[in-house]
Amino acid sequence: AVLYFREALEIDPNHKPSRENLAGVLASAGHFEEAAVVFDEAVRRSPDDPQLHLMAARAALGAGDRARAVRYMEAAIRLDPDLEPARGWLDSHDSSKIDIESRN
Repeated sequence: AVLYFREALEIDPNHKPSRENLAGVLASAGHFEEAAVVFDEAVRRSPDDPQLHLMAARAALGAGDRARAVRYMEAAIRLDPDLEPARGWLDSHDSSKIDIESRN
């Protein structure tokens, strides 16, 4: 599946479903760091999609990058204040403990 989605993106780099599916397959296979990079690009191309920010946050968490995950969760909530998965995660974690330096 990874090869298929990579080939699809070579044909059309703007094909949003292929990029999202590639990142999802990578994350499902435990390749969180690579998935996070693909999600970063997906979010860059579709910055107004709260679900995409949520998926990027989950990949960042899997990759061990909590600060990046928080940034994505916060962006998801700004875009959709009722997005419960993001709000619930942020509410259950003390964001104030994140090193401010790592947020930049």
